[in-house]
Amino acid sequence: MTRLTAYCADQAAFDGYVAKARELLERMDGIFDRYAAEGTVRRVNESAGKGPVPAEPELVEAIEDCRCLYEKTPGMNIALGSVLTLWEQARQEQAPPREEAIRQALSHVSLDTVLTTADTVELTDPQVSLDLGGYAKGYAADRIAATLKAAGLSCFLLDCGESSIVCVGAPPEKEGWTVGLRNPDAVLNRSGTENPSDLLGVMTLSDRCVGVSGDYQKYFEADGTYYSHIIDESTGWPARYYRAVCVTADSAAEAEFYTKALFTASIADSRRIAEEAEGLQALWMLPDGTAVSTDGFILTPADT
Repeated sequence: MTRLTAYCADQAAFDGYVAKARELLERMDGIFDRYAAEGTVRRVNESAGKGPVPAEPELVEAIEDCRCLYEKTPGMNIALGSVLTLWEQARQEQAPPREEAIRQALSHVSLDTVLTTADTVELTDPQVSLDLGGYAKGYAADRIAATLKAAGLSCFLLDCGESSIVCVGAPPEKEGWTVGLRNPDAVLNRSGTENPSDLLGVMTLSDRCVGVSGDYQKYFEADGTYYSHIIDESTGWPARYYRAVCVTADSAAEAEFYTKALFTASIADSRRIAEEAEGLQALWMLPDGTAVSTDGFILTPADT
């Protein structure tokens, strides 16, 4: 679900902005949805090893942006589709994949096999599969926000599924938009907290973007073990360092990228990545329910 909240002169103006957002969102969905019958990413994956596939400039740009980020900070590999497919099947079957299948899939995740030109994408390995996942959602959010601002909208909050949020301007007489950070234990109480609150706290944000990754968003349980959807590329198994990671950044795409990169790294490495990334602030909820954050991440109690 994508939600747009805005301050406008009248309903007609708001409806016009909604139409612009919907049109662009549908275009992005048609490009990046790896399951859509006519989706570009699906066509690229189905043509792996068969040569270049015509592609929209948005897909080429997103791939190259991801490649640049990944070269600096591994952790979200958009060529991990073969491994992610195993875990999607595992959620349906409620049983983890075989280790042999994971190892085999991990041998086909190299970004070096993903080639682009100005208007084509080619996968040179027949078993490589693209999945831009949350990054595509953040990329789409950025494109929509830029379009709305160019059209004259200066105060709005764009919420793409609660895990990718763009805050532009501030509501009247406010310092920024109020954004609540969901408490993972309110959805999946693995910390054993008695009567967990719905929110860990709230943020006040203006001209900032939010990305959130958590083990409570997509998961399944098998033999008493919980398996989330966020996969550690180094092992091919779900990352277990944290319950949730929240990142604020200047763009939604970068927030989505870094929240995955931080989620799949140890706390020492994760903090180093966050501190070295320009304009990034982060919060980590640990498995025991405690939270740590960078100095600039401001979270206040939800009742204030």
